[in-house]
Amino acid sequence: MMHYLQFALLLLLLTEVVRGGSKDTLPKFPNKSGTNTNKNEDKKPPISKTDDGKSGGGTKATPQATPQRDLFMRIHDGWSACERRTSTSCGSFLQNITCVYIPDNKQVPTYFCDSLPSLGSTFQQCDHCPEDCVMTTWSAWTQCSSTCSPATRYRTRRVLTTARNGGQECGELSESESCTELDGCEFEVHLRTYTWKIGEWSSCRQVSQQTGSRGCGIGRRLRSISCVSSQGEIVDSNQCLDNQDPRKKESQPQAVAGCSLPCDCRTSSWSAWGLCSETCQHRSGPVRTGLQTRTREIQRLPENGGLPCPSLMEQQECEGEVLPECPRFEWVAEDWQRCQLTHDSEGLCGAGRQRRQVYCIEEGDESYIPVSEESCITSPVNSSLHQPPMKRACWVDCPVDCQLGQWQNWSPCSKSCEEGVQIRTRDVLVAPAFGGGDCGPLAEAKECEFVECSWWHTSRWTSCSLNHGMTDCGSGVHARVLYCMSALDELLDDEFCPGEEPPWQETCKIPCPTDCVISEWSDWGSCSKTCGKKGGMQMRSRQILAYSDLEEDSCLPETELTQYRPCNLHLSCQTYTWQVGAWGECSVNGTAAANCDRDSGVQYREISCEKDSGVAQDETFCDPSSKPSGSRPCEVPCPADCKLSPWSALSDCSQTCGDNGHRIRSQRIVQLAANGGASCPSEANEDGVLFKMESCDNLPPCYSYQWNAGNWSECEVVGIDCGKGLQTREVHCGKSDGTTVEPGVCVREVLSTPPPSHQQCILPCAGDCLLSDWSVFGPCIRSCGLTAHTGYCRMQSRAIISIDPDTDNAEELCPHITSSDLMNYEPCDDPSFMYDWQVGAWQSCLLNEGDECGEGIKYRSILCQRSDSTFVPLHFCESSAATAPSTQAACDVPCVVDCVVSEWMAWSPCTQACGRGLKTRMRGILQQSVNGGRSCPPLIDSMICIEMMCDKLEWEVSEWGPCEVIDPRRNCGHGAQVRTVSCKAGESYKFECAKRFPHPDTSRHCVLPCPGDCVMSNWQNSSPCPTPCQRNSTKSQVRSVIRHPTPIGEQCGDLTQTTPCTDSDCVGSGYRLVTGEWSRCKAVSGECGSGTKYRVTSCINNNGFPVATHHCPNQNVTTTDICNIPCPPNCEPTRYSDWSACNATCGLNGVMERSRVNEGQSVECTEKWTQRQTKPCNAVPCHTYTWSRSFWSECRFETERGCGIGEQTRLVECERNDGLTVDHEYCILQDYPDANRQDVLNQILSSVNETLLDIYTSHRCDKPCPGDCLVTSWSPETSCFKSCYSLDDAAFSISSRSVTSPAMPGGKPCPVNLIQERLCLKEQAVCPNYTWRTGTINGNTRTREIWCEIQDQGSILNVTGGCIESLRPASSLDCEPQCTASGAICQEGKCHCKDGYEGDGQVCFPVSGCDTDDHCPLPNTFCNLYSQCSCKSGFMLDQATNVCIESNLIPDGNGEAGASPTSLVPNNSNDVEQFEGQSDIWKWVVVASAVVIALLVVIIISIFYIRRRRAGEVGFNPIPTISDSDFPLSKMVKDVVTKC
Repeated sequence: MMHYLQFALLLLLLTEVVRGGSKDTLPKFPNKSGTNTNKNEDKKPPISKTDDGKSGGGTKATPQATPQRDLFMRIHDGWSACERRTSTSCGSFLQNITCVYIPDNKQVPTYFCDSLPSLGSTFQQCDHCPEDCVMTTWSAWTQCSSTCSPATRYRTRRVLTTARNGGQECGELSESESCTELDGCEFEVHLRTYTWKIGEWSSCRQVSQQTGSRGCGIGRRLRSISCVSSQGEIVDSNQCLDNQDPRKKESQPQAVAGCSLPCDCRTSSWSAWGLCSETCQHRSGPVRTGLQTRTREIQRLPENGGLPCPSLMEQQECEGEVLPECPRFEWVAEDWQRCQLTHDSEGLCGAGRQRRQVYCIEEGDESYIPVSEESCITSPVNSSLHQPPMKRACWVDCPVDCQLGQWQNWSPCSKSCEEGVQIRTRDVLVAPAFGGGDCGPLAEAKECEFVECSWWHTSRWTSCSLNHGMTDCGSGVHARVLYCMSALDELLDDEFCPGEEPPWQETCKIPCPTDCVISEWSDWGSCSKTCGKKGGMQMRSRQILAYSDLEEDSCLPETELTQYRPCNLHLSCQTYTWQVGAWGECSVNGTAAANCDRDSGVQYREISCEKDSGVAQDETFCDPSSKPSGSRPCEVPCPADCKLSPWSALSDCSQTCGDNGHRIRSQRIVQLAANGGASCPSEANEDGVLFKMESCDNLPPCYSYQWNAGNWSECEVVGIDCGKGLQTREVHCGKSDGTTVEPGVCVREVLSTPPPSHQQCILPCAGDCLLSDWSVFGPCIRSCGLTAHTGYCRMQSRAIISIDPDTDNAEELCPHITSSDLMNYEPCDDPSFMYDWQVGAWQSCLLNEGDECGEGIKYRSILCQRSDSTFVPLHFCESSAATAPSTQAACDVPCVVDCVVSEWMAWSPCTQACGRGLKTRMRGILQQSVNGGRSCPPLIDSMICIEMMCDKLEWEVSEWGPCEVIDPRRNCGHGAQVRTVSCKAGESYKFECAKRFPHPDTSRHCVLPCPGDCVMSNWQNSSPCPTPCQRNSTKSQVRSVIRHPTPIGEQCGDLTQTTPCTDSDCVGSGYRLVTGEWSRCKAVSGECGSGTKYRVTSCINNNGFPVATHHCPNQNVTTTDICNIPCPPNCEPTRYSDWSACNATCGLNGVMERSRVNEGQSVECTEKWTQRQTKPCNAVPCHTYTWSRSFWSECRFETERGCGIGEQTRLVECERNDGLTVDHEYCILQDYPDANRQDVLNQILSSVNETLLDIYTSHRCDKPCPGDCLVTSWSPETSCFKSCYSLDDAAFSISSRSVTSPAMPGGKPCPVNLIQERLCLKEQAVCPNYTWRTGTINGNTRTREIWCEIQDQGSILNVTGGCIESLRPASSLDCEPQCTASGAICQEGKCHCKDGYEGDGQVCFPVSGCDTDDHCPLPNTFCNLYSQCSCKSGFMLDQATNVCIESNLIPDGNGEAGASPTSLVPNNSNDVEQFEGQSDIWKWVVVASAVVIALLVVIIISIFYIRRRRAGEVGFNPIPTISDSDFPLSKMVKDVVTKC
């Protein structure tokens, strides 16, 4: 199949080549990347020629080069208005540039004008960014103004942003229309009504110069009062009065009324500048001069809208000289006092505590005067921030007895001759310390065997030299070298050697083949005794190697085969050691400069050399180098007096006022008395501190302050006899001593605004019995008086205000008014709520001061919670819930218990029978540590031990005895030898010896040569085995002939041989040095600190048993090392800090804490001692305060019929989150985060701006009178909007209003300003984000709704003028008119050009090439099948003119035809078709040839494919692939393709 695919591809390739070869191959236009042309040359549209240089039929004409300038031109339609195309750009001026074919004035593809000069960009940035006014869409129409015609209705809209930079201005904000659908009214009502038209009050003006001391005085204000008809005409006032009741003439509103004059805040003069806030300059900090402050006091608070108080504090930089450097402070830590055992330590050693004095002084103070510890802790320039610890754990060392190791081997004799001494030593494993037992003798000495200082030295005997001829046996002589040598190996004259000179020559005999043969003497054996007066005996022996067959030549008797000699004669068996006595008392050393203190005394002890049986006569028997010292320095303690620090300076007074203030100075015990010195004062506390207390003198008395209010004055009215007036009272700040102070003092101390100094009142007119208005509800209180309500409630009241002036008995005048009419109660809590107790977590267990464990008290918070999770006062739960939970409980802090262990048990046996081993001992736990107590010390102890040296557990072997022949009748032949084997340590240790070394043989086979046999010596090593032994190592051995054989006797063997090395030949073979693990570090004293660790090294055999160390080479291994055991951290706690401020102002989780630190900041310390303690605080409900503002009332007037300027009122209260109403101060202070600053607090409370806080309770209002213009209220302000395109333009928030009814003649005219802009901060402004939105598509009409919207302050508003019009989505998905242009497509209701086309959607041209003949504007061209412009058949491209001309016209060199054009132009289109048909015949010839060749290739490939497949089926090898050389046709096909 692959061959068929290849054929198909080849066929397509040939077809395409043939098609391409039928015309001139030209690149498609435009060739954006292929042609490099000279920009200064005019380019002509190239039309390709055929290979012979003649133009072919259908030649393609493409404007590859620049067209002639008289054929094409660029035109534009001028700049448009500034348009925005994107939401992020300012806007652009646009112009449309097209390419036009000049002869036909027809638009053509733009690539025909690519070579023409550019007309510039198609867009240009606008100079200023115009922004249109944006308004909301129209509201719904209102209801008609009447139910019958004529009537009108209106609708409004609001402004979001105004026009900027020439944008479209805002349109009308309201419009009205007639309600044409209503029926006409049947009759007209002519009832006229009259209304009081009330003007605005004038400002309050002073009436009298005398204002008195009550408030700021009473003034007068005026307003206009007129009567208007329902048509807006001003009429006589009587028209507005009720003529039937003359007594109601007072119902006319007052034109004159009393008022409270405004009072500005008045302050005192500035005080003098205070002291500088900085008294010194820090060394490392920036240069600071400090600040001086001055203040002034409020003398009169602002009232009635007077000017608020100015700043009450000023600051300035300090003036004067440069400040001195600030003092630095440092901690002084005295020496630690001696360690005092704790109560749980028994005996004279163990755990204890140490104390020392730590205090703060000024750096460099040589007097060491203590200052406040805060100076070192909080000062930013202290040299050491953290206070050193004052207490720590310590350890009183227990006595440590000396521990010794085993005795080592005896040393060589101290003298090489005559009398000498041998010494052996033992090591100190644990040195004595802290009064422990001294070490015993560390060395022993004994006499060594007497040896002469010179003696005769002899060499070995030479071989025996026969006395006669050449015989091999017989008598002869042998000699040896003889000389006198000293013990120092010096050659001496003969006379220096004692005794008779040994012989240097002796007779000898070489045995004959039948002679007896005797061996040489063996070495002398060991001495039978090591000491004693008679000494011991040494033995040596020799053996009969072969017997003689001659009776006369019998061998030596048995007695002559053994020799004995005495040894160790007169060698004492006594050992000598140094013995020491106990140390004497420490006595004063007379040579010391002082009679006390360190090394001022000396101690002595007796030293003697003793032997086993008593005192030695001569100390030389003991080793002088190991003689212990007989004296040592000691300390004679000096008496130490108690040492005290200087008295500190007096502290600040504990109070700022009153009679109970005091100041304290302190003194510290620096050193305790010791050794009989002067004792310390008993008044010191446990920390060693003494205090002196002094009373503070000249403190001012302590005062309290409160607002005092006097009685209200009589009601005063202005200009009339009765009606509304004002009454005042005195309000001043009272001091507890009865004096009056400035109001600012109460504002600062009481933290509340003063009570009102004036209030409205009504002066009753004669005969009236009226009630005043209800007062404002007061704050919620626990009891409201005469009410059955048990919870919180609040009350309002009113009074009888119009009574007869001649009597004060209101009850008689107004019997129908009861007390219940004058009081009104309102509960503050909701009975639907449920209440329950909530408890906080228990806090730390607090103990009595100084205690660290035991019984204490813990605390927690409780609160009452309402069912809506709001915390409320406790009484709600007390009355409705269960009994209140307890806020405290008993608790226990477990005491710290240290671990207690038993005494050490006995040592275990040594782990090794010989050499270095370990022995252990154990102890048990009597009391486990709990609650962070000291952990248990190690319960297992170990030390090195040596039971015996390992060379004692080796076999001791004697020499082999004579060879005993098996046949007793013969004296030669096979036999056996025996020897003795014993363990050096004794018979009881033979099993230990067997573990280490194989038991040597006690017998062996031997051969006793017969007479005539050769007798040879034993093999001797002539070359040792290499060290170390290697695999296949060998050794050389030699032997000599002692007796030559007879010819018939057993002949002699080889005298040399090479044998493999055995384990016994290799040093260390079969043994290895084993190093154990390091032991636990063992402290020299106590349980921590410096100590030693050790490990055991042993030479062991293959079975793992230790042997003597000489069997193992390379024994240089460290067995001891210095180590350290970390001591547990010092967990002694310091004093607790002061309690911190509460971390919360309310709630269940408020805690205050205190902490302390330890010397050792570790987990152990944290577990052992409480580092942090907490206790609850501020367990009160968390309250938030919010202003509760009621809705504004209707515009009210003093008469039922009124219009114009009235008053609206509302109730403003400060409401707590639990629903209770409280004083306004809580809400005022909550709105100011800096209210905790005193100066800010004074400023707030002294000048509360009710307007700024929006807590005013009344304001003027307008009620249109008949004929007035009617406008809507101001719309809500928009967000702060800025220009999206200009950073320089200001930002505004905008509100607007609309006219709903124009003014009638004489009525109040309409306002001019319907839009108001308020500047706002650019940093807070945002660019308005307008977005087009689309509705759901109607399936029938294929249309949808389009609108523009914005989200502002949480509301989504539909707007006009905000969105970019050019980006508006189409409302219809169908294009009208339809997109008929070539290359156009309808998308979202608009015509667009497809990809590969350009244009505006109504006209589209291909970016390259053509679609129709209209895209080829040049004469005699058409759009061919390849979407390229080509010359029509019968025409060819004229290179000179770049136009298609008739193919039979040959232009001259000037581009002009040589014959008449009319004779060369075909008569009709049929001629063109005939020409095209004739010119295409050769194409089909080429195609047919290619098809024939392709068929031939397919046939040949098929044949080979079939043969190959059959070959595979019958097992033949496949035919190899045909190459070009094997198959000429394949090469021919390639040639054809290449030529095509």
